[in-house]
Amino acid sequence: MTPAALQKLHLIYNFVSEQLKLGTRPAIVIDTLIRAHGATVAFTGGANTIRVGGVSGSCTSDADKGLLASWHGCAKRRLGREGRL
Repeated sequence: MTPAALQKLHLIYNFVSEQLKLGTRPAIVIDTLIRAHGATVAFTGGANTIRVGGVSGSCTSDADKGLLASWHGCAKRRLGREGRL
């Protein structure tokens, strides 16, 4: 990932972290990610998926809370591997 892409991912990760702390409904956070950051959300192969900031998350149980939690965890691991957390 380029430094610019990592910076963008970090910004998106911080936004999602803050919204989760505030208790914002996951559907609202996902809608904001789509509108403001170009996130894509799909249902394929029996799983809901979201891709934003170069990171994907998936969840077979729901398209809201579980999906957002999956992406958040994947983004945290990616940022950690890159030494950004």
